[in-house]
Amino acid sequence: MKINQEKLLTDLISRGIDSGFIKSYVHTDNPSSTEIKKSIFNEVMGEINRYFDFESTESIRDRYPANVEGSKEFNEINSLESKSLPKVDRRIGGC
Repeated sequence: MKINQEKLLTDLISRGIDSGFIKSYVHTDNPSSTEIKKSIFNEVMGEINRYFDFESTESIRDRYPANVEGSKEFNEINSLESKSLPKVDRRIGGC
């Protein structure tokens, strides 16, 4: 028997995104995009860590500094929020 790693990761990430988005609204009716991203990140990593052992004593905060408020990486990612994104045509076939 062989594990389909891609399917497993896809399922874990999808679950983490869903639960992270929902949890970002637990304490507020209007979370900032930063709060939503942090919540999603934490939930995705939590789902992955339930099934995969990274064999490290580092915490998620140490391995992923982009999620630590005040870090250079965190500030760079969140500065992208102020930039406007191009409009995307989401209709089927792009019509």
